[in-house]
Amino acid sequence: MSPLKRYSATLAIVHDGDTISVHENGRVHKCRLAWIDAPEYGQAYATEARAELFHMLKGHAINITVLRYDKYHREIVAIRTDHGVDVNAMMLARGAAWYCPRFGRGPAILTTLEAQAKFVQRGIWSKPHPTPPWTYRAAIKTSHRAKPTQKV
Repeated sequence: MSPLKRYSATLAIVHDGDTISVHENGRVHKCRLAWIDAPEYGQAYATEARAELFHMLKGHAINITVLRYDKYHREIVAIRTDHGVDVNAMMLARGAAWYCPRFGRGPAILTTLEAQAKFVQRGIWSKPHPTPPWTYRAAIKTSHRAKPTQKV
């Protein structure tokens, strides 16, 4: 997949462990990290995943490679810091996210990094039976649909 565009930016806000907003030349871009899925709010390790992402990005120039756009008009991105840190890969290595090929097939190293974090029980893998975010989201959707309406 060839990139749609590349640019340098600064961090505006970390929404969660896989979504940020950045400033670039007076514009704000909402970016979703490619190839990973971090815990959702309400899940174990969601706060820690957000903090991991924040600490990797704060105070650094952020080099963004836009791979595509999603249905919410977010940029699906690969991120490197000005020091060359591959942020998408580091989130997996730190056990702060799951590898999620349904968001696009990433570099082969990503599955290895996730497996290593799992093996040493780092981050999300330190919790018993971590629930992937896609399973968590599906359960929430199902429970909302299953609620009976109350007649007045």
